[in-house]
This record gives sequence, C-alpha cells and structure tokens, in this order.
Amino acid sequence: MAIEQNAVQPSNQTSIEQAYQITSLMNESEVGIAVFDPQYRLLSSNPAYRDIRRLSSERARPGMPFETVIGTTLLIDGCRSDEIAAVIETDIKRLEMLKSDRFESESAAGDYVYIERFFKPSGLLVETVTQRSPGMTVSKEGMQARKKTLQVGRHRLKLALENLPDGFAIFDPDGTLVAVNQRYRDLAPHVAEHLYVGEKHEDIIRAVYRSGEVELGTQTEDEFVEFASRELKNPKDPTLDQLTDGRWIRFAAESLEDGSTVFILSDVTDFKTQEMRVVEANKLVMDGAEQLNIAIENMFAGLIMFDSQNRMVRCNKLYRKIFGFPDEVLQPGVTRNELKEKAIELGIFAADYDEVSAAGYNNSIGSKTPSLNHYKLGDGRIIQVRHAPIGDQGSLVLFMDITAEREMQAQLKLNNMKLENSNSELQNFAYVASHDLQEPLRKIEAFSDRLTTKFNDDLTDDGKLYLDRIQNAASRMRQLINDLLSFSRVTSNAKSFQKVDLNQVVASVVDDIQMRLEETKAIVNFENLPTVDADEIQMRQLFQNLISNSLKFRKVDVAPVVTITTQTTNRIGHDGRDAEFLKLQLSDNGIGFDNRFKDQIFAIFQRLHGRMEYEGTGIGLATCRKIVDRHNGTIDADGVENIGATFSIELPVVNAASEV
Repeated sequence: MAIEQNAVQPSNQTSIEQAYQITSLMNESEVGIAVFDPQYRLLSSNPAYRDIRRLSSERARPGMPFETVIGTTLLIDGCRSDEIAAVIETDIKRLEMLKSDRFESESAAGDYVYIERFFKPSGLLVETVTQRSPGMTVSKEGMQARKKTLQVGRHRLKLALENLPDGFAIFDPDGTLVAVNQRYRDLAPHVAEHLYVGEKHEDIIRAVYRSGEVELGTQTEDEFVEFASRELKNPKDPTLDQLTDGRWIRFAAESLEDGSTVFILSDVTDFKTQEMRVVEANKLVMDGAEQLNIAIENMFAGLIMFDSQNRMVRCNKLYRKIFGFPDEVLQPGVTRNELKEKAIELGIFAADYDEVSAAGYNNSIGSKTPSLNHYKLGDGRIIQVRHAPIGDQGSLVLFMDITAEREMQAQLKLNNMKLENSNSELQNFAYVASHDLQEPLRKIEAFSDRLTTKFNDDLTDDGKLYLDRIQNAASRMRQLINDLLSFSRVTSNAKSFQKVDLNQVVASVVDDIQMRLEETKAIVNFENLPTVDADEIQMRQLFQNLISNSLKFRKVDVAPVVTITTQTTNRIGHDGRDAEFLKLQLSDNGIGFDNRFKDQIFAIFQRLHGRMEYEGTGIGLATCRKIVDRHNGTIDADGVENIGATFSIELPVVNAASEV
C-alpha cells in the first residue's frame, strides 16, 4: 500500500460543495442548520438558522469563524462582551471532549432555543437550532406533525449522505460492516461485491489485497491484513493510496465512542494531480530562479536592481567589482542617492564629476523611459550606464567598463587618419610618378626610334639586339605606367554613382575590343543584365579588364568563350543593414589556375606566369578589386587548371554616392 504520512487534507472547495449539497435539501426545514469545517469556519447555513440566530447575511457568510458567528448571537442575547470569549472557549472544549453537545439557551426576547452540536465522521461540525416560546405546550397533532417532520428530515439526511462526494462505511466493534453508501463502493470497485452490510472487515481487506489494484510494495497478504486490523482498532492519520489505474484515494478512519470505526474514502486525484503540478511548477520556478541567479552573477555587465522607491533589491558581482563598494554598503534597501553620495565620499566618483553624467544620473531616477549615460570614475575609467525601467515596479541599471573600448576607438581613429594620409600620399605618388615618368620614357622611345631609322645599317648584330631590347623595355614601361595611372585614377578620378545599365556597358566593351575578339575567334555571351548604382567609367574598366584577362589566358587552338550571368540576393550590406545585391559571374574556358593562388591574383604586381608566357603588368585584376571595393562590393575567383576560371562579383543594387 502506498502510504503518505503527511496526508492531503480535503480542500475547502470540496467541503463547501459537500455542505451545499446537504443544506440545499434542508433549506425548507423549520430546523436551523449550520455546518462548520474542521477549522471551525462556517461552510453553509440555512434560512431557518439565520432567522433563529438573528444573523445578517454578512455575519453568516461562508468562511466566518465559529467564534464570530456564535459571539454575535451571544452579544444579541445580552451576554457581556468581556465574557463572550470565555463562553465560546468553554463550549468548544466541552464539544471536543464529548464529540456532541445539547443544551437550551434563552434569548433576550424571552424565546428558548434548543441547540444541538455534533461532529460528522468527516470532521465537519453541525449545529442545529430549534426555537420555542416559554410555557408553550405541544398538542397530539403537533407531536405527530413534528414526528413526521423528523421522519422527513431523516429521509432527506439519508439522501444527502448518499449523494455526498465522499464514500463512508461504518464497522461495529467486532469488525462487521453495518453501514456503507454507494459512493464508497464507487471509489473501491475492485472490492464492491464485498461492501455490503454484514461483511467482515478481514474478508474485505483480503479482497483488496487479491485485487491487485492497490500498490502494496513487498507486503504479504497476512502482513497487510495485520496492518489493516490495527488501523481498524487504532486509526492513524489519513493516508493516500494510488490505485493501479492511476487514481489517488484518500483513506481516513475515526473511532467512535462505542468502539465502532468510520472509514471515509475521497477521490483526490484532481487535487493530487494539481498538487504534483504545483510541486513541479515550484521546482521549475526554483530551478529557473537558480539559473537566473547564476546568469545574473555571471553577466558581462554589472547589474543593480531598484524597487519603485529607488531602494536596492540586489546587485551582481561585476557591479561590486566595478565600483568596489564595501560589502556593508551594498545591502538591500540602500537608496540610489545614498550609493551616489557614498561613491563620492570613497573617491569612486570625483566630487566634481562630469556635469553631463550627473544630470543623466539624476534624470534617470524615476524615469519611465530607457536611457544611456556615461560616467567617468575617479581613477579615469569610463562606465557606460543603461537605465531600464520595469513598469511601476522599479528599474534595472546595467554598467559596462568601456575604458578599453574608448581607448581602442581613439587608437583606431588615429590609425585611420594615418592610413588615409598614407593612402592619399600613395595615390599622389603613383599619379605623379607615373605621369612624370612618361616624359623621359618618350625620349627613350624617340631616340631609340632614331637610332633604328638612321644607324640601323651601321650597327652590328649585337648593337641591333641591344637596341631591340631597349625598345621592348620601353614598351613594357609604357604599359606599366598606363596601368599605374589607371589604378590610381580609381580614386583620384572617381565619379559619383548613377544608374548604370550593365547591358550597355558590356556591349560597349565588346565593341571596343572587337578586333581582339575576331583575332582570337572569341565569343562573349551576356543578356538581361540589370541596372545598378555605379560609376559608369569604372564599370567599363572592370568588364574590359576581366574579359581581356579571359582572352589573354586562353588555351591554344581553343576559341575562348566568356559567359556573364547575374542574379539578385539579399544580405547585410557594409552599413549593417539588409540590402539587395547583384551577384555577377564571369566564366571562361581558359587555362584556369590553382585555387591555392586565388588571393594572390588580386594583389598588385602579382603574376602566376612569367612575362615570356603571357604579357601584362600584374595590375589589371588589382584594379578590378579596387573598383569593386569602392562600390562597396566583393570580388572572388575560382579556377580549375586547364578547365577555366570564374570571377564572382557582388555589388549593391542601390549604392550611396561614394566619397571621391
């Protein structure tokens, strides 16, 4: 048998429902009836009781204590107020000792009230009152009428007991069942066939054991019978039994004065289920509270919580570390102003700490809106303070030491300035150097041409070879200078962004390199390219460099095929916001490259092949990357040796004007 020592007590709601079922049948009775729960609180009373006791509805409402109800009637009947408590205490002691009490009481109006009090087996206290006038005689007809009234009352009481939600059974001192209601059988269907008047207690107990419906652990049948027999003679506290079908049954027993025993069965499955839910909920709450406490203590921000009166409720360890308050200061109940004054006193804040911080602090007190402030502490640290109100319940304040972040920002700003200056100087140097180099280069080219024209026949074979190398070197220098100028002009000659139709851009590039396409028998496939915000000249340069690159690195005896495709996608842009991007891919069927060198091909002056194999300066793809960067986009490349290469570019469809 599953037995709980701390038995579940019947809920007040259950007791009230029991009382309502009884009193609803007695509302028409001339006998006044009131029912109190085991804690002596009024559950219900009928109109006759309130009339005879002269109680108002307020004084006779459910939940009123016994001493209040009876005290009111005693006061009305003329009992001195200083004696009422003693009278009630005496009545209760006598009632608890005798289990029932009967007496007459005379009211202030001269009427006599016959009062009877007794306990029900379930622990309910019932009080009945009958009123008669002094010297009143009762006729034979009256006696018969009263007898009939009592018979009707007994019948109604029997009906009420049969309709109680609890089951009850009575065994005489010899252990024979002398009374049982149907509800008792309903709550114990596994032994219902044995629950009839005249059945022996031991036979019923053995039937319980053999049914297998009650969880009994390792007890044998004889051990269980022995245990139940002891309970019959000396009932202990109520217990809970769980049947195999999952129901929880509360079992209570009480000995009567004549040695009989009353058993009460109550189905408390709903109550027990609710109790287990409450226990589980409490566990979850406790677990959640512990997890919350751990989370608060290990936050990356200092936290302090204030109530609606701006008194501290709690703080975490990082808050204590940031400010270094002594433990005796950070006690629940300390006010925000007290903390501020103590911080100034301890030198945590300077006495003249920043006026803006002080104003922000004062404005946040009692504020209903979130706020963000910064405090400068006496040791130079900068603390970011975020105040978050919690409705009318108080506020949370979060503290973060951002000193290192501020120092990093300052250093980053300085580095950016240096980098901008360096970039500017580099751009100017590249432009000036490449521009100034053109004049001596023109002279080298001009005089080498004159040597060839006037003195070619006078030169030896070695002289002609040297002159040819001079001209080739000058030609390469010319290409290098032009490419450097093109690279520097990405920023120096940049134009503002406008709507650019990429179909027109690519068509124009194809037209410009038409002769080259015919020489190599190349095909450029493209269609339905979109319109984007861009610098049109740089877009022409981008596509010309990429297509020319594909033509340069073609396979021998294989006509180049360049295919340009696009699609749109959404992702986070350079400003941290969601934006629409154009994803453009340019693929070819050339010699490709080893992907290990994919980043190297975009670096300036970097080449994967020697000049003897393929012409070029190693600046073209670096210029492409610089153009894409200026357009807030990205460029990448994938290659497969002897298969081809694919260049992938992502550009914002809508692009803010870039600084030039």
